[in-house]
Amino acid sequence: MFGLFNKKPGVCNVLGDSITLRLTADQTDGKYSVAEFATPGGIRQPPHTHDWNENYVVLEGDLT
Repeated sequence: MFGLFNKKPGVCNVLGDSITLRLTADQTDGKYSVAEFATPGGIRQPPHTHDWNENYVVLEGDLT
């Protein structure tokens, strides 16, 4: 399990969000993925949907 964290995470920018891919679905046999979002204040993503579930844990600030 801990070998999953040896891979350097990929980072991308999507509409102002800095997104770090901590675990990909490929690394977890398609069960889940983990991404860290660093979003500056005032940045919002437009309403959208996905074919998968999303869960969020807010570590600092507010999600509105």
